Amino acid sequence: MPKSYRELLSEHVGNTDDWIGKLVSTRVFLTYGDRENMAVSNPYKLLQMTKIFGFMVRIFIFLNCQFKCNS
Repeated sequence: MPKSYRELLSEHVGNTDDWIGKLVSTRVFLTYGDRENMAVSNPYKLLQMTKIFGFMVRIFIFLNCQFKCNS
């Protein structure tokens, strides 16, 4: 991922490793009922995380399809 997109993600989520960990824990909790203490339970924050994750997925798809993304 280009550095500009990493910086953009960091501006919105802070520490990207922590954000990814929360996202994974929330998915595991919603799927299996485990990791409840690490999952995001606030509906607003969950919606925000989902939108940011969708944006990142679109960037990866565009980059893998050889689209030129201007920052």
